[in-house]
This record gives sequence, structure tokens and C-alpha cells, in this order.
Amino acid sequence: MEAELIEKGINLFNSHFFFECHEELEKVWLKKHGEEKLFLQGIIQTASAFVHFQRNYLKGAKSLLLHGREKFKGIELNYFNIDLNDFLNEISRCLNELEKISLNEKEKDSFIFPDIKRKK
Repeated sequence: MEAELIEKGINLFNSHFFFECHEELEKVWLKKHGEEKLFLQGIIQTASAFVHFQRNYLKGAKSLLLHGREKFKGIELNYFNIDLNDFLNEISRCLNELEKISLNEKEKDSFIFPDIKRKK
């Protein structure tokens, strides 16, 4: 059941259904401890950041991306074969993009959301 929820959450994230991703992963996160809990919380906060972005709340998006990125610091576990280095690089890219945009429709439409990728 846990594996299916996490897989569903990752698929929702990669399909840009960030609110739904948050809801699915939270079901697992509530039962976890230690690095697994922090790892899931980092993804949940990143997904929540993009919910804020989709709702035109740039300040909240930036804040949650920073908090999400912070959760991954020092984590060494290989959770669901997720490429954490790639994900962290993508979060940093998104933060840089958010610093430059004013959320007009053209800029918002050209924003590239990250994917959660698997290690090869």
C-alpha cells in the first residue's frame, strides 16, 4: 500500500497535479520517522510550492521551495530510486526562475516544472 501511494504521488507530481501529490504523500509521511519523513516532507513542500505558483502566490512558492530544499540536506538514503541530486538541481533552477518573473501569463506559461526522476 505504501509503495503504491508513493508511486501515485510521484506520478501526480510529474503530471503537475501538485495538490493531489501532496495529499497522497501525506498519507505515508504521517507514519514515517527520521530521514524517510524528511525526504517525503521535502517533496510535499516542493509540491505545495507549485500549488502556490499555480495560484499566483509567488512569495509562498519561493518560501516553500526553500523549505523543501532544506529538508533534503544531509539525506543519504536512496528512497524509491529517486535521483535526489537532479531534483535538488531542478529546485534551484526553479528558485532562480521565480526570482526573475512577475507572473504574467506568458511567463507563467513558460515556467518549466521539474520532474521527479529515477536514478539510471
